[in-house]
Amino acid sequence: MRNLYHLTIVLICAVAFCGCNDDDENPFVGTDNYISSWDVVLGEENYAASIAGNEITLTVPDGTDLSGAKHQVSICEHAILAPDPNTIESWNSEQTFTVTSFTGEKREYKFNIRYSAISVSGGITLNSQSEVDAYASSKVSVIDGVLRIAVKASDDPIENVDALSGITEITGGLIIGKEYKGENIIGFPNLQSVGSLNIKYADIVNNIELNGLKSIKGDVVISNNEPLSTDIVESISCPYLEMVGGDISVSSQKYNFNSLKHIGNTCTIQNAVIIDFPSLQHVGGEIKMEKVTNLKTVNLPELTECESLSIPVGAKDAVLDNVSVPKLTEVPGRLCVYMPTGFEEFLAQFTKIGTLEVWTENVRLDLSKIELQHLTFSDNIVATGCSIITGSDEMNFDLDVPVGMPDMTGIKKINGDVTLHQKGILVLDGIEEIHGTFNIEDGRQIGQYGYVIGLNAPELRIVGSVVCNPSSGLGQFICPKLETIDGDIQFKLHSTNKEFVFDIPALKTITGKLTIHAGMNSTWGKTFTNLDAFSNLETVSAVTVMYGTSLKSFAGLKKAAESITDENNWETKNNSFNPTLADMKAGKTEITDFE
Repeated sequence: MRNLYHLTIVLICAVAFCGCNDDDENPFVGTDNYISSWDVVLGEENYAASIAGNEITLTVPDGTDLSGAKHQVSICEHAILAPDPNTIESWNSEQTFTVTSFTGEKREYKFNIRYSAISVSGGITLNSQSEVDAYASSKVSVIDGVLRIAVKASDDPIENVDALSGITEITGGLIIGKEYKGENIIGFPNLQSVGSLNIKYADIVNNIELNGLKSIKGDVVISNNEPLSTDIVESISCPYLEMVGGDISVSSQKYNFNSLKHIGNTCTIQNAVIIDFPSLQHVGGEIKMEKVTNLKTVNLPELTECESLSIPVGAKDAVLDNVSVPKLTEVPGRLCVYMPTGFEEFLAQFTKIGTLEVWTENVRLDLSKIELQHLTFSDNIVATGCSIITGSDEMNFDLDVPVGMPDMTGIKKINGDVTLHQKGILVLDGIEEIHGTFNIEDGRQIGQYGYVIGLNAPELRIVGSVVCNPSSGLGQFICPKLETIDGDIQFKLHSTNKEFVFDIPALKTITGKLTIHAGMNSTWGKTFTNLDAFSNLETVSAVTVMYGTSLKSFAGLKKAAESITDENNWETKNNSFNPTLADMKAGKTEITDFE
């Protein structure tokens, strides 16, 4: 009995001891304050949020309205969640929730909703208002294709696109056609990216606003469907558009492209009154402005790069009083700017220009600090007496002057081509060297076509190839100091002048070919009797003389003929007599030598 009693006491102590050990190892402290899961039940759909640290993200399809949803949240035992998610009505912004443990320890969680796109592949065409309104129920936010709107006539014409506000991306093009009948094209507030944009509006449209757009990968065309129509929309607004990957061509009186920084290719702007692109930095092609007779201001304060710049072309009646592109210093293509005032100061900011086309009258062009490839004057400009060109002794550019020769103060050498179109006598004063092709053609000034009848270049010593190709032919070629022609020289003498005067007494070298082509039945061919003007010419590669029907003496080419070794490089044809190269070297240079 005593043993049984002792055994009972031992068992009771053992049980008590074990119980004490368990309580010491797993005490209820009450400090836990975390969320283990978060589910949202909306109708028949159940969405589980992801939890990473103190960040909770719920992903739902685009357009999902969480008002009325039930939130099922698992937290630690005896912890409290605040606020209650089922009492929140608006989930449009980030929410903060606090979990408080039994002992008062707090932990904050940030709750965000991410909307996943509902996409559809292929082209979509909506030609009626009912089709537009019905499409909203699809809740599609991404169209992997082209969206065409109002491209065909309908008994239920489209007057607004409000129901398409859920679309965020169109990988192909957005096309709005001429059958759109609303007064304004305003919509797509959430559309951020399209492959291309093409809007051919009808006369009824006043304003176009696409305030959600940020990126257009391809081209942009916004214009009246009827090219000859004078009805132009009052404004085009894409205030958040930052990038156009291709061309942009838009026609409107006012523009809001305040965020646009990059245009991949050409930028064409029509009918503008004020052009103000405050953020535009890069244009891969030309910036050109057309039909801008009412243009007052051009402001491109951040522009640093474009291939060419035309402001405006053919708009001499424009009231343009301010052109500001202060950061643009190089134009590798064409710079063509008509400015009634301030052109000289504007030009001074440039260091490199491909082609400078002058449209402004009465200007002084200081080219001394500009790397220039080509200088030309508009057909509307008579350069003589209107423009003064100053530069260093040696200039590297091609020169193309429609009518008259500008005063080229201080310039003696041009390393490039010179093309002069003249009515009457062409005077090239001060130029000593032209290291390129020298083209002499008829005057082509608009409304003042006329024949060039002569060239007077009193200081010219060296020139590259010379082409005298006026339709009427030259009457005189006076270059008393010309010594070398480093190339070919061609005289096409179709003149009705009774006499032709060659005054080239210093000419000794022609590295290329000398061609004198009188033309059938020309006055020159009937009256010109000799080539004595070339008597000092010592070196020439080849000679062709044709249709000198009164030409009786080739003695002026006797020295030159000695430098030719190949019979094929000597051609005389349809003259009053036609000596061969062998005849010339044998001294038979006069028609009397063959009688």
